[in-house]
Amino acid sequence: MATLEKIRSKAGLLVGVVGFALFAFILGDLLNSGTTFWRQSKEVVVEIDGEQIKIQDYQKRVDEMTEVYKMQSGMANLSEEIQTQLRESIYRSIVHEKVLEREAAKIGLTVTANEILDMIVGDEVSPMIQPLFTNPQTGVFDKKAASDFIKAVESNDPNISPGQRLYWSFLQRTLKYGRLEEKFNAFITKSLCANQLDAKTAYENNKATADFAYVMQPYSVIADSAVTVTDKELRRLYDLRKPYMKQQEERRADLLVVDILPSEEDFALINDEISKLKDEFLVTSEAGEIVNENSDVPYTDAFVSVNGLDPDAKNFATTALSMGDVMGPMLKNNTYRMMKLVDKKVGPDSLKIAVIPVASAQDPNAGKTADSLMAVIQKGESFNQVARDYSQSEQGGEMGWFTEVTASQGLGPDFKNKIFSTPVGQVVRMDINNTLCLFKVEDKSADVTKYKIADVVMNVVPSSKTYGNIYNKLNQFITQNRDLKTFADTAKAAGYNVLSDIVITGSDPTVYNIGSSRPVVRWVFNAKTGSLSEIFECDDKFVVAGLKSVTEKGFRPFDEVKDVLKRELIKEKKGEKIAADMTALGATSLSQYAEKLNRKVDSVQYVNFSTARISGIGMEPRLNAAAILLPIRELSAPIAGNSGVFVINVDKRTDNTTPFDAKAEVAKLESTLPYRMMYQVNQVLNDKADVEDYRIRFY
Repeated sequence: MATLEKIRSKAGLLVGVVGFALFAFILGDLLNSGTTFWRQSKEVVVEIDGEQIKIQDYQKRVDEMTEVYKMQSGMANLSEEIQTQLRESIYRSIVHEKVLEREAAKIGLTVTANEILDMIVGDEVSPMIQPLFTNPQTGVFDKKAASDFIKAVESNDPNISPGQRLYWSFLQRTLKYGRLEEKFNAFITKSLCANQLDAKTAYENNKATADFAYVMQPYSVIADSAVTVTDKELRRLYDLRKPYMKQQEERRADLLVVDILPSEEDFALINDEISKLKDEFLVTSEAGEIVNENSDVPYTDAFVSVNGLDPDAKNFATTALSMGDVMGPMLKNNTYRMMKLVDKKVGPDSLKIAVIPVASAQDPNAGKTADSLMAVIQKGESFNQVARDYSQSEQGGEMGWFTEVTASQGLGPDFKNKIFSTPVGQVVRMDINNTLCLFKVEDKSADVTKYKIADVVMNVVPSSKTYGNIYNKLNQFITQNRDLKTFADTAKAAGYNVLSDIVITGSDPTVYNIGSSRPVVRWVFNAKTGSLSEIFECDDKFVVAGLKSVTEKGFRPFDEVKDVLKRELIKEKKGEKIAADMTALGATSLSQYAEKLNRKVDSVQYVNFSTARISGIGMEPRLNAAAILLPIRELSAPIAGNSGVFVINVDKRTDNTTPFDAKAEVAKLESTLPYRMMYQVNQVLNDKADVEDYRIRFY
């Protein structure tokens, strides 16, 4: 019994203990099961109206676009700047696609798989697809080749490369959303029409034009300090303007920027290297080899006219006394340069060339096909017509004008040598990039003196020692000065440059246009206010950031826009005061106003209601209206505009004598409505979408 009583007396404590144990058990289970949730939320790169896009899906799209860019540009590696642009493009595409998809679904619009297939192998093939599957022999779209490719992709044919699969995925998506946008825009624009009231208003707005004279009293005649603006007035204006003050999250930072520049020792080293080459450069007959072995710019084995040379090379070529002369070394813009005149001759500066790509050089019938085409040309058919008929070239094979340099850089030195030794009007055969081609020299420029110059260029760049010295000095300063409040002053005293209060958003590709500085943006958006970053290397600069403040997403705070609002109110009050003072003058003509105000009378012509900017005045919509509505030769009351207070007198008003044609005016409006409406609808839909951008977590 005593034991039972003891248990009863401790019942509250036991219940509490058991309850806590149960809570701990449930909480532990919740946290464990929620690990996936938290991990998944951290994988979200963008959220559009509640729909989450995971980083894996976003990155797949980036990979697709990267592959497409490489294939189209021929570049194997992309710079950080280009990659940033591609990521931004994909982000905007995803947001637009999701918004478009949502709105299209509301009205029952969709794009089926069969529609996409029809755009690829149907009766009306998309212009995006046709060039990919053009028969090289006929120049005509090959539907079977397209169909075979689709089957190979869908059957996981090992001959289809990963890059081709990414490109195909990109094409399908582009076709789908391109068609969906066409449907959506058609739905919107077909529901629009201009009525006769709209047409009449547009006609009247442009019907009359006015010439008027004016006197303007600028707002600057009253000092800002003479105008009182209360906090209550500012608050009232803020509430009125607030809907137009939406902003994304912003952060303000101080940036210490240090240029990574070569030292005097680095200059001396390069000067010594290029100077040692000079003796050999003077006597060698293989100047091109010395250039290729030592120069930062490879040797161009081509003759160049004076017009194609830079000022220094031009001066050297035209003043050299004999072949083999050498100029330099000389230093300019952190670059040492030494030139040798290798040769000169007289000849055409450039050639106009046309081409017919015949077939792959591996095609066993390529030679016979080329012979057949040559025979047709020799019988009198024009080269350009054969190019149009055989290769489907709308330009008749025209390639344009080539100098020796552009010919060598574009199609190789062998092509340059052969084409510049070919007479005008003659057709030659050449293998270019594994393709048998026919080339014709159609014209040549006048003969000029051309020069071949061997040019040794050595750029002075910071050595590893210089780099280390700059870094270590900066690192020592940062280690000893971690207080952001005094950071700018101490940095300035130490000889460093600090950029203050730089506004940064999460979508900024760089900071203050400093190359490769996206890592600084990421740090700023993951740092605590008042903290200093590590040292970032951004191209040729070291950057240290200090986070000063954070402005959350939403509306710009009152304190941040207070000064802008104050300027608006000051101008408004100045306008009221100046207008009242001008009225009190009792002037009855512009000349009297000009005399009393010590101003002059100016005039403008051909102003109508729709004139965007009035010549010599600027954007003044109140003057537009006054010019059309005021009685002729009647002095206006003072009009407060954007740049000052005006008094005007309309000298003449001319009406368009063309009678109102409702049908023509309606047609004119309807020709512009669709484009304006499509743009505006897309803008409104994107603005209304609830988009959360989390890319700063990953890039």
